[in-house]
Amino acid sequence: MSMVDKDVVLPRLQKLDEILRELKRFGKFSQSEFVKDKVVRGYIERNLELAAETIIDIGNHFIAFYRWPRPDTYKGVFEVLANEKVISKTLASKLADIASFRNVLVHFYLKLDPLKVFKHLKNDPKPLKAFSQSIYQFMKKYGIV
Repeated sequence: MSMVDKDVVLPRLQKLDEILRELKRFGKFSQSEFVKDKVVRGYIERNLELAAETIIDIGNHFIAFYRWPRPDTYKGVFEVLANEKVISKTLASKLADIASFRNVLVHFYLKLDPLKVFKHLKNDPKPLKAFSQSIYQFMKKYGIV
């Protein structure tokens, strides 16, 4: 079996880890503190967007490299990864929600609900970390890292 390009994947996993550290740091805010602070909200919105972009990029790299079925949506990236046993179906569902929220962040920013952003700040780090671990384990299993 040929290998995905670790020079593509590993820097993105490192970026995801940086983002997770930032989300953890700001995850200590109370809901009211978060809603009141527009600067922090903007920073978190951007980091959530970057996290989603990062996992989508990694997923698409695997899909292209292994010539797995191309998804029609960002959410579909994680369905393909689950079908190919890179991640679990449960994790794929959670990551699909993150991908959907990415679309909200990018396209519906004028109507963005701070409480939804706060919910994602609290809920997204765990599946993002699980994704990072799953990708790394897959790469380790096949001798890529």
